Order: sequence, then C-alpha cells, then structure tokens
Amino acid sequence: MTSHLRSQLMEGWAVLPRVGSIVQLGTQHPAYAVLDPAGSPVESVTPYLRDLALNDTSPATSRSYANDLLRWFRFLWLLNVTWDKATEGEVAVPTPREDPVAYNEPRSSECRQG
Repeated sequence: MTSHLRSQLMEGWAVLPRVGSIVQLGTQHPAYAVLDPAGSPVESVTPYLRDLALNDTSPATSRSYANDLLRWFRFLWLLNVTWDKATEGEVAVPTPREDPVAYNEPRSSECRQG
C-alpha cells in the first residue's frame, strides 16, 4: 500500500470503488453470496454465510453480514491484499466510505440552519 493511499484512508478521504456485489441465492443455506469484481463468488465468504444460515440466523442478519464482508473485500481489493494475507496494518486502517462524501464533510441532512 502506498503511503499516500494509507494517509487518505486514515484521514477518511479515500472512497472504495464499487466493485463486487451481493446476490440473493435461490437457497436458504446460504441465502446470499458475495461476488468478486469478475462476478464469481468469494469462496472464503460462502462457508461463513452458510454457517450463519444453518444457525437459524435471520435472513436480514445474513444480508447485513454479507454487506459488511463485501465492504471489507472492497477495501482489500483496493489495497491488492488477499484476505488471508491481511495484517494488523490493514485492520488498523478504518474502512473508508463507499460514497463520495468524505468523513469530514457534513451531509446536507446533518447541517442545521439557525
């Protein structure tokens, strides 16, 4: 990871590329899959989501976890790090936003007039 990118991530100015996706499967175990940028299932995520479903987890919880994992993988893909090679250095960097609004800029709904 370049020091410039690390700095941007630490300051909350980097934006995750919108690559990969979540798809609902026609099965219950798992009900969702995380797809990589090429549209293939992220094989390391599928067993985890299957275990969640088999433990009577709500489908909404499974989807929420799938979204969190997609965000984590987008971050790793940006850094060109595989999940099994991620170190404390990657974990220590806050996961950047997925929208173009930087952390330090208030959203219009957060601005108060008065």
